[in-house]
Amino acid sequence: MKKDKFLNNDDGNRSMMDSNNINQATENAGLYSKLFSKNPSLIPFKNEIMNGELNSQDKFIGHSNIDKKREVYIFNGIEAARKGLEESGINPFSMFPTVYLFAKISDRVMSQTKGAINQEKYQLIYNSSLYLAAKYESQYYNHNLFFDANNEEKLLITFKDVYSYSNDIIKLLNFDLNIVSPTEILHIYQLVDGTLENEDLTKMCRFLLTFLLFSRVFLDQEKNLVILTVYMYSKIIKFKKVNWREDLETLTGIKKKKIMKNVEQLISEIKKKKETYNLLYNSFYNII
Repeated sequence: MKKDKFLNNDDGNRSMMDSNNINQATENAGLYSKLFSKNPSLIPFKNEIMNGELNSQDKFIGHSNIDKKREVYIFNGIEAARKGLEESGINPFSMFPTVYLFAKISDRVMSQTKGAINQEKYQLIYNSSLYLAAKYESQYYNHNLFFDANNEEKLLITFKDVYSYSNDIIKLLNFDLNIVSPTEILHIYQLVDGTLENEDLTKMCRFLLTFLLFSRVFLDQEKNLVILTVYMYSKIIKFKKVNWREDLETLTGIKKKKIMKNVEQLISEIKKKKETYNLLYNSFYNII
């Protein structure tokens, strides 16, 4: 009996796809082998690199269907985290992973919360998200609750409420808080590029990543593209020139042309949100 012609085509296409995948995997293995040979300091991060963390399609934040109160709450949450670390004598330079996870969790919860959200619910969502982020990152949490002071709100919750609601958030998110922080990826980029010892460059990158937590334009972009954009812009600011290593393209699959186009978008965003940029710069740049 003759096989169906469409089935034959499908088998042929599948074989071709399998062959292409094998060829691509072989090519990637060769590229990575050269990369590790040239950069032995990357070997401790081999699993992250080989598992595709640096060329994944994960969003910087995602879930950006958010309302006008978000900016105030995110800013006040960052301020609460900073004050807590300063009061405990810990260098706030290390707080960005907590701040990033705080924004990521709160945006995910907001996107899954149905119906009208009153003041008490806002306070619960954002305070509980910061509490979870701090605990997950093993950072000091000072129990200083925050709210939208710009709107003359009153604090309507207690830490007992926050602790209880944080358990509800964990269930809502299916216990999925395992998120790779941009600082981990930035660390690998700097290792490849030989800039890990440049603390000013690292500080600039962390500041810009914090600023972009307030940018709708960048929230839905690929995380790796956002990090490379911030890294490239920071290098231009610090070194007054564009220096691109092909190894970064090997790691991420993102071409320099795409990054430079995004750098233009970043410059435009800084101009549009100058007030937020300056406020963050004056409050946090010297200590993050």
